[in-house]
Amino acid sequence: MKLDDAKVKHICQKALDTLKDKGLIVLKTDENKVLGSMLEAFLNNLKEEAQIEQEAKKLMEMHHATMAQTGMNQSKMFMMIKKELARKRGFVL
Repeated sequence: MKLDDAKVKHICQKALDTLKDKGLIVLKTDENKVLGSMLEAFLNNLKEEAQIEQEAKKLMEMHHATMAQTGMNQSKMFMMIKKELARKRGFVL
């Protein structure tokens, strides 16, 4: 799912508000700094996932002929490749 910056900010703000409201965290610094760190982490995560997807697409393109001959389901193969690339990088999908 493609998320724009406004949606990411909304998600992070909502998560931060929920954590504060439930008393699961107590902020020891300015809320804007915490929110900024959350936004940075979230956006970095999205970028890394996009890189994994690009790499998976390249691998799929390299083996397109073989997959077509064997009748492999391309969407399942894409997910398998993506999961394996993520696992190798220590990235949780």
